[in-house]
Amino acid sequence: MKKIFFIINSLDMGGAERTISELYPSLVKKYDLQILTLKDTKFYDLPSLPLSNSSTNLEMILNLPRTIFILNKLKKENPKAQFVSFLELSNFLNIITENSIISFRTSKHFFKGLKGLLYVALIKLLYPKAKLILVNSEENKKELATWLNININKIQVLPNSYDSNKIKNIQSTNLNKKKKLENIFITISRLDSQKHVDKIITAVKHFPKKSHLLILGDGPEKNNLESLSKKLKLRNKITFLGKQKNVYEFLNKADYFIYASEAEGFPNVLLEAMACKIPIITSDFKTGARELITPGLSFDKKIAYPFYGQNGCLIDLNKYEHQIQIVLKNLDKVQQKQQGLEKYKIENVLKKIDVVLK
Repeated sequence: MKKIFFIINSLDMGGAERTISELYPSLVKKYDLQILTLKDTKFYDLPSLPLSNSSTNLEMILNLPRTIFILNKLKKENPKAQFVSFLELSNFLNIITENSIISFRTSKHFFKGLKGLLYVALIKLLYPKAKLILVNSEENKKELATWLNININKIQVLPNSYDSNKIKNIQSTNLNKKKKLENIFITISRLDSQKHVDKIITAVKHFPKKSHLLILGDGPEKNNLESLSKKLKLRNKITFLGKQKNVYEFLNKADYFIYASEAEGFPNVLLEAMACKIPIITSDFKTGARELITPGLSFDKKIAYPFYGQNGCLIDLNKYEHQIQIVLKNLDKVQQKQQGLEKYKIENVLKKIDVVLK
């Protein structure tokens, strides 16, 4: 059985962490799979080996020299194993210790401020040295190859996945769900500034009268967002549900998925909404929005907003409140045909992983 090491900052809540939690049960049946974390914190309850006893980001940074030493030792002891990392800091360490496959799961548009400048510098310096780079959208592949000035063949698309059986099981146990409201909107995200959940909350005042917004997730902006909803006198129309492991249970109750992100790699939550047959209303973020909402639409083509695609609607983040009003008056135009969904089934993604890890 081939030995595989997954390296990730932690198993806290996040897109990469959720992807690993979804894939782990299937992969562990086929591979000798070990998850290595840079710090010892968990949201997803998976078997893992912490490379340090860090519980905070600061402790994790301070422990990096020791972490590099341990990782390098593991690579020397397992010369035939594949080491696959997720998220930037884990990717940097994986490359430094050589023999690395890395997963770039965001967009170059994500990096801002002093930390962003540092990360960009390290990405440009280190990522071209990786043996293989995995991305989760075609748009990201194209952008990354140009940005790093590397051969595009060094980058492979490994899409996010969804488990159709899990969705069916949840739907079958929720047949008696009661819907008291006409329209239930849902958003799922980390509550930070780049997700612009404040724009969604502000838009609630334009929602149809009999409607409600469910917000799943946690983050540094949670208190500010709760205060904003009170200030706008919308608390009776918004429910903050915090972190949830089983997002499908809540997606199954929703009528529309709403999103306002600034930059992504390719968000799991939009894919999961699509798999649950929920029409999506989202900002036209880089990267992955067009790929999901309207497969086949050129990444660079200028379009008029709101843009109604096969699986939802794209709007301009800079004109969010104005355009969301237009969409809310034309909800019958927001479709969910699940076009292009087949390639994201977990069994099809696992086949691609087998090719990568061969």
